[in-house]
Amino acid sequence: MKASKRFFFLLIALMMFIFSGCQFVKVNEERDNAQVIMDINGTKILKSQVVARINTAILQEQYNRMFSGQSTDPSLAGIDSIVNSSMIISQVEQSISNRELLYQLAVEAGQDKLSAEDEKACKDQYDAEIENYETTYKQQAIDSIIAQKAAEEEAAKVSDEATATDGVAEETVSPDVSETPTPTLAPGQTPEPTPTPVPTPTPAPEVIAEAEKQVETYKQDYLTLRGLTSMDQLLDDIRKDKIVEKYSEYIKAQKQVTAEDFQKWYDSTAESQKGTFEESPKYFYEYTNSESTVACYAPKGYRYVKQILINLTEEGKKKISDLPEDATEEQKAAAKEEAFAEIKPKAEEALAKVKKGDDFEALIDEYNEDPGMQKDAETRKTGYLASEAMKESDPYTAGFLDACLALNKVGATSELIATDFGYHILLYSSDVPEGKIPYEQVKTKLEAQVTQSNQTSYYMQFINDKTGEWEKAGKLKLYLNRIDPDKFQQ
Repeated sequence: MKASKRFFFLLIALMMFIFSGCQFVKVNEERDNAQVIMDINGTKILKSQVVARINTAILQEQYNRMFSGQSTDPSLAGIDSIVNSSMIISQVEQSISNRELLYQLAVEAGQDKLSAEDEKACKDQYDAEIENYETTYKQQAIDSIIAQKAAEEEAAKVSDEATATDGVAEETVSPDVSETPTPTLAPGQTPEPTPTPVPTPTPAPEVIAEAEKQVETYKQDYLTLRGLTSMDQLLDDIRKDKIVEKYSEYIKAQKQVTAEDFQKWYDSTAESQKGTFEESPKYFYEYTNSESTVACYAPKGYRYVKQILINLTEEGKKKISDLPEDATEEQKAAAKEEAFAEIKPKAEEALAKVKKGDDFEALIDEYNEDPGMQKDAETRKTGYLASEAMKESDPYTAGFLDACLALNKVGATSELIATDFGYHILLYSSDVPEGKIPYEQVKTKLEAQVTQSNQTSYYMQFINDKTGEWEKAGKLKLYLNRIDPDKFQQ
């Protein structure tokens, strides 16, 4: 539901853009609109529905590129920035076909009944979309209409003034408000109170009426983009998505992944990573810290470092961040010195206990302000990775990695290390042994990833097999050549 909801707000944000000049495919002929693109066991998917989904997908890709810094204008960003319409069309066609196929299979298997919780989730999503149109979007429309009317009135006023003064030779000098002196207060005199802001007036009835018309117009535009014709269909469409989602999970769960599967993946991955990490050891850090990869082999040269961090106070950070852009180096140094002075007593107290030989783990619990060193944090168990190989693309704040590498042996601790975060006290906690990482250390992440990968492969094979079966039986007919990719080129 979350992904669907996010996409809904994407469409709302860009609705004005689409329907006020973006030149996508415009199909006016009723006959062309009504062409059947897919016939899935008697359910016909029309060209108008497929085209609407394609336009939406292209729009989303353009939106993603704009907000990731990639222009969709090839004259500005080069040929790589052009949306690959043919690829998107193929993906949309496959998505529509798979969705209908899975829905019908779910019905056949008796897997189309939603729980009360799922029904509520669908209704909540539906209500959220309706509310967004009837409140949020209506207010946006009202604000837009008022702003437009104000601009028109201002333009008319300027035009009238220009007409009235046409031919008048005398020049009128407007007072320079910026040079108006601030009134001086007499001793004991209090300044005039700031006027209470005037409440925003209730929009005129005609403005509200116009806004409601706009909302209805864009509601229909939104339905078109989803391949629907009425809001009554929207809840059913959301429920259908949920049924397909639940059935997909059911299919994936049929694939049982065994201990032998896990071990085989672990052994082959470790062997593959050995060559990769020996050639480019920097990747070990990236594999270890990525949610989508599992490091099963460790190259030489890595260590673990734990820390006690005493953060700069919010006031101290503000003293530094509030400096003007043209501040001198002396001013910057003074602000930084003042900010660090606020936390130095606490940092020196912790450092003294470290030097005295107090248990570092206990001191982390007592003094540390780094979330990564909290008891439930994964990095608390081992520490932060550090290696010369990481200098090529240092992931840490300036000065931290160098300080970690300056520790000369396991058990060594640092002096106070100042960074943009505050003061750090470091402990060289252990070396990372070169070679295969023990299975138990990677078990949780590895088994989750292998399970997901194997179940996804099984699921995709299931869809391919069923598609082939239905095509052979005449239950699935595709007429994809009725969609012309060239019509969608920018």
